[in-house]
Formats: sequence, C-alpha cells, structure tokens
Amino acid sequence: MIAKLRLLRATFSGLMLAVFVVSSTAPNARSLFPKPERTQVITESAPAAVAVDPPAAGQSALNSAFAHDEALADGRRRLTVSAAPLQYQAEDGSWQPIDARFRAAEGGFSNFTNALRISTAERSPTLNLRNGDTLVQWQTQELALSGEGNRASLANVIDDAAAGPGVLAGEDQVVRYSASWSRPGIIEEIIAAPGAAEQRLIIEKRFALAGNVVGAATLDLLAALRLSPSASLFANGAIQAGAFTTQGRVEIRDATGRTALVLTPVIAYEQGNPAAQVIGQYTFVPHGEGEWQVAVQTPWSWWADPQRAYPVVLDPTMKMLSPITTAQLCSYHTSAPCPLTGSVDPTNNTELIYIGRSYLQGTVSALIRFDNLPTLPPGYTVETADLLIAPKNYLVGSPVTKQIRVWQVTSAWDPATVYYLNNDPTIAFPAIEQKYLLQGIKPAIPVSAESFVTRFHLQTEPGGLVSGWLSGAIPNHGLLLDEPVSGNCTACTDFVHIYTAPLWTKNDTRNLDPGKPFPLSASEGSGIMLQITYAPPTLALGQTIFSSLPTFGENYADTYHAYLPPSSASTWTAVAVKG
Repeated sequence: MIAKLRLLRATFSGLMLAVFVVSSTAPNARSLFPKPERTQVITESAPAAVAVDPPAAGQSALNSAFAHDEALADGRRRLTVSAAPLQYQAEDGSWQPIDARFRAAEGGFSNFTNALRISTAERSPTLNLRNGDTLVQWQTQELALSGEGNRASLANVIDDAAAGPGVLAGEDQVVRYSASWSRPGIIEEIIAAPGAAEQRLIIEKRFALAGNVVGAATLDLLAALRLSPSASLFANGAIQAGAFTTQGRVEIRDATGRTALVLTPVIAYEQGNPAAQVIGQYTFVPHGEGEWQVAVQTPWSWWADPQRAYPVVLDPTMKMLSPITTAQLCSYHTSAPCPLTGSVDPTNNTELIYIGRSYLQGTVSALIRFDNLPTLPPGYTVETADLLIAPKNYLVGSPVTKQIRVWQVTSAWDPATVYYLNNDPTIAFPAIEQKYLLQGIKPAIPVSAESFVTRFHLQTEPGGLVSGWLSGAIPNHGLLLDEPVSGNCTACTDFVHIYTAPLWTKNDTRNLDPGKPFPLSASEGSGIMLQITYAPPTLALGQTIFSSLPTFGENYADTYHAYLPPSSASTWTAVAVKG
C-alpha cells in the first residue's frame, strides 16, 4: 500500500516545520539519516595522573571488574561476585577500587579509573568508550520530528567554535553541556557510573508547534555510532549487518563474540516523576565500515501530551554486561510495582527489586541468577557460600524487620517472559533458608552497615548447591526470594526494596577513606552479592597437575591459577608442555 502523506506548515523558533499526518507502511529508514558532516576519530586522551597502589603480591587471576578474590588469614580464600562492578585494572596490572569521577584532560574530560574507560570532548557531547580492545564512539547530532521516512529538524548540535564548554557537576561524575545545542533549553549530560556511561538529554520545555501532529510520528534523537572494525552489533537474537529496529537492548560484541558493551532499551521519563515514562526503540542504519546512524525514537504523542510535566529526560545508557540476571514475578494485579517487562537491570541506579505482599498491590517475588561464574582452579574445595542482600533503607523512624525466604530455582527462565507466573511455586524447590531482613535509616558511615546486610547461607559445607553450580552437577537456574505470608493479609502494606546498584556512594565513604571512594567490603558493594569461601588446591610431593594452556582469544582469568606448595617441599620444578 502506498502511504498517504499530507504536509501542514508550522512555525518553530523561526523555522518552517513540516507537521505530519501519517498512514501505514514501513518507513524508509535510510531517508532519516543524511551523511554527517561533523565527525571525529575514535581516540583516547591521555589520562590524568592517578595514584594507584602497587600490585598485591600473589594477586589472584580470578579478579575481574565484577569479582574480587582475596586471601583470608587461615589460608582460605574468599571470592565475591557483585551485581555492579567493584574494581578496575590499572595500567600496572593491579586491581584498584573504582573512582567514577571525571578529570579534566587535554581536549575534554576522562574517567580511566573505572571498569569502563570513558572520555568526552570539551565542547560537544562526544562519548568515547573502551572495554578491552573494543572502542566505541557515540556522537549526538540532531533532534527531529519524523514519520514515514520524512523528518523535520527541531534542533542540532552546534559547531565547537560556537558551543560553550562542558562543566563538571554531580561531584565530578557528570559532564554537563548546557550550550551545545541550537535550541535553548536542551541540556546534554555524560554521566559516569561503575562500568557504565549514560548519555542523558534533558529537554526543559515542550516544543511549541503550531498545529497538531497526527499519526505515528516520533521524536528522534539522531546520533552517529562508530565501532572498532572487528566489533559487531547483536540485537533481536542475531548479529545485525543491515538496517534494523528494536525495542530491546543492543549488544556490542568483540572479535571473539563476547559482549563488550550493552546499549540498554530506550526510555524517556519526566525528570520530576520518573514513573511517568515511555518505552521507545532504536533504528540502526549502516553508514560504512564500523559506522552506524542511530535514531533513538519515542512516540511524539507522549511528548505532546498536555499533562506532560517538563523537564523530560531521554536516557540511552551503555554499560558492561553484568554477571547477574534479575527479574520479578508478579501476581495479576494492576498496581503491582514491577517493570513493564520482568527484567530488572542490576546495574541501573533507578531500578529496585521488590519482594513481598500488599493487599493493595498484589504479591511480588524476585529471581536472581549468577551467570558466568568465575572458573576456580582444579582441586579447589568450596566450603561455604552466602547470598548477601542489602535493602534500600528508605523508612523514616525506627528500623523494622521483614521475613525473606530464599528458594533454589529448578526451572530455566527468561527475564523477558517470566514476568507473570502468578508466583507459581513449582519454579523453585526446595526452600533454602528464611531470615529476618532489617531495613531502616541508612547509617551515616559504612562501618555500621553490616547490620543492614542479610546473609543467606546457600552452602554451609563442601558439596552443596554452589559447588554443584560451579562443577555443572546442578543446573544454575538461580534463586527465588519471597516473603512467607499466607491468608488475606490485610495488614500487608509494603514491600522490601532491594538495591540492584552499588550500595554506597562516594559521599558515604569520602571522609572515611578519601583514597578509596568505592571500598570492597561486602556491606559496601552492590545490594546483591555472592560470596564464596574456598580452599585453594595444595600440591602434594610428587603430584602432577595437568591443565590446558591458554590459546589466542581465551580469557586468561579462566585458564591461569595459583597453587599452594606443601610446606615440607624445599625444591620444585615447573614444566610447561604444549603440543
């Protein structure tokens, strides 16, 4: 069917604007994107000098951005896996606590004391990211009103010569550009978080258009995405080589097929009321090797709603893929406090996991799965394993307690489809442990935080659940958390709120230890952590260990391990054989 398009004329800030009446037929996506004239090469500015501690003696190869391995006093070791990045690898190879603050650098701002290396230009919001060997550049260009392959420009990013410089804000974790767009009242921010970079466009006032826009028009934020030559895009369940559209997340994969970065689903929300939000979509169009034109699209009808309260935020985020998957199970209740999909982003500061029952909002449980657990060295013994849960301490007044129950999940689940199971009990069995969880006012300093972290003992001796996950003897489908409440429960009025992002901010720890803004103790990490205590292998006299050597493209953290020699040995011979 041929689309019927009627053009009306309207005035916007002295410009003529086409207003659309749109009928069906898929748009010609390529017509949305002119070839950009303003481009920059993907580069990294030299980082500002940052003092780091020397590498720790015998530092474990199990360390990663999301996992911290440490020696205990009795010869055992403790491995902590977090929902949010805990540390970054410095230039000297040592693992250091994350500091998510930007520093002024030549030509802009940089944050290289992070699991994800981030830099941006001085006068234009040009975001450069690096994870390993994968380089990514995101450069916003234009705001447009689009429909059926036609577009009318609303605002453009102006040339650097006319733009004002970005300034540090938000305790140096934000670079704010308030004079980089042709239309006043558009503010762009680049925000650094552990393992993530958020590009936030703040539109302070509604667009004053003369006339109405009718049909399936969208507000498009147009941007250029440039990737390392070996990188690829994965979306809609497949590697994408041509133009595509998706409402889901987009993965940027490296040459080995591993996910280096995730572009989270599109969302726009009222700055003063984030619950007033709308889901959008991405449209990607290739523009040469390693370059894509991207439209971040949200319904125009949502922006034009007379009830819409401005400022409004458009919020694409790029982040490292967390080793933890979380989702919600909700009863069929119209007021259930769950996301529009079951999935809950464990590294998003705005997301919370809800657990409990309310006679006004139904019953809600949480699913947690620890994906991609580190490979422990051959001969290890897992002795104990704990799930650490830190609630959001939002109450004003005396602390209160709620019961939380942890179950072993015995069925596979997908966060995109698990949302409504009506809390089917057959998904999880058996119950592992039930404890009271304390929630109240957030303590002033981290040393008292342990009382707000509840430890659920998943394994108390060798050969338990987590040992089975690591060896493959027990399928790792994760855990279910619920509140053990039965009956009508007319007194149930609220839910437990669980942090899914770092529990402590820089403010909480600055006065305690200025050199380490994000400490690594269990009570100061994310609100969801898995802590494994294990005995490393000890070689006996005359014992031979056979282990495969790493090959090109392998993860050395999975193939290199340390071994403890017996105390009676005086001499040792190490032999490596390949072939």
